[in-house]
Amino acid sequence: MEKKSTLWTVVKILLAVGAVCAVAAVVYHKFFRKKKEEELLEEAEELEALDIAEELIDDEPPFEASAEAVIANAEEMEESVPEAEA
Repeated sequence: MEKKSTLWTVVKILLAVGAVCAVAAVVYHKFFRKKKEEELLEEAEELEALDIAEELIDDEPPFEASAEAVIANAEEMEESVPEAEA
């Protein structure tokens, strides 16, 4: 009987595992990578559309009123409240 070397057994196992990993990588790149890239492109387009919408919203000037207009409006409101109660 011949004694088997454990070194060659380990080498054979490593080669088999490497071959399985290589096949899995080829299958992934051929089929699943394209789908993932398409999903990422769609997400990027959605984010880009949201950025454009935010820029349009940010371009609109905020509503501003002068302090004098606010004071005048407040005085008018104070004058109209007692009339409504009476």
